Amino acid sequence: MDPFKILFNLSSGYADTQILMIICKLDIANHIDLGTSKSYVDLAKELSVDQEVLLYLLKNATGLEIFHELEESDWPHGSIYSEGVFRHTPLSIALREQEYRDIVMMKGSIYSFRSWESLLSTLKNGNSDNKKTLGFNSIWEYLNNNSEENEIFNRSMTTFTRRLGPIIVEKSNFKNFETITDIGGGHGFLLQEVLRQNPHLKYGINFDIKNSGDGNTNEVTSTNVDKRYKTMAGNAITDELPETDCYMLKHVFHMFKDDVVIKILKKIGEKLKSNGCIFVYELYDEELKNQKSAMSHFYLQVKIFLFFNYLIFDYLSLLDVMLVTGGVERSNKRWREVVEKAGLQIKEIEHIPNSVEMPMCKIVITK
Repeated sequence: MDPFKILFNLSSGYADTQILMIICKLDIANHIDLGTSKSYVDLAKELSVDQEVLLYLLKNATGLEIFHELEESDWPHGSIYSEGVFRHTPLSIALREQEYRDIVMMKGSIYSFRSWESLLSTLKNGNSDNKKTLGFNSIWEYLNNNSEENEIFNRSMTTFTRRLGPIIVEKSNFKNFETITDIGGGHGFLLQEVLRQNPHLKYGINFDIKNSGDGNTNEVTSTNVDKRYKTMAGNAITDELPETDCYMLKHVFHMFKDDVVIKILKKIGEKLKSNGCIFVYELYDEELKNQKSAMSHFYLQVKIFLFFNYLIFDYLSLLDVMLVTGGVERSNKRWREVVEKAGLQIKEIEHIPNSVEMPMCKIVITK
């Protein structure tokens, strides 16, 4: 294969990202009815955009298997062929759903794009350069000041939790507890699932910054939020934590350096009862070591994200965590060191198989 063509295409990945972003922002997929086709001229009128630019955008999208442009052979016999008529593909059909558009818009967000611009700086000093790239001290401060992107981020996390939540809860034993706090619970889907599978629990608290966890997700509406479900706004690093029998944190600690994780664990430890425990759910680094970084081109990852058949969580994902959040994924050995420094101990580390094929583990921490 020609190295020039390969390298040229690989270095143009940002263009694919922006094409996907615009398709999602304009919700183009929902402007073409299922089982039908539509011309770029009609689409441009509906979307109030330039016809020629839209045509080129859609033609490029077909190369990503987003939409299919009708060829002469696709036209009914006797009809006159016209360029720029598009119909759906499996991926464009997926983009009719809000949750899939959210995943694309999160991965292609301004904060993600700008964070990758700081790769050289992070490579030199080992730290995320959010202050320079985003104008804020952390990604969380940025999101708190950008409500639209914050909502997309939270909805995206809920999308993952819908697929992982049931198996996570099934693999966790809450029978010995009466109360629980979900730290960084976002929209509250995981906590709702815990309460659903454990009717003996008296209540659960969703503890999150500027708490938006009212339970109002696509599957948990205001009319069926569990009466035992409570919310509490707060920052786990700086604010007082609620006192409950156990605590859980899903995909929280990998977004922070060791010193912050130790600080949070110490704070939880101060509230933790002698028979209480902390459930931590994170990527399973022991599996990541055996995975190859096979697909670094963004649109290939998005195709996989959309179908949730097989997610690529390789070293590219680990690098993304470092750049965007300043955090790090941890091996079993490193987890034991961090927990020990917090004055706690690990009872078990268990791999959690799941249909998403995300390398997940459950870490049970006690006093």
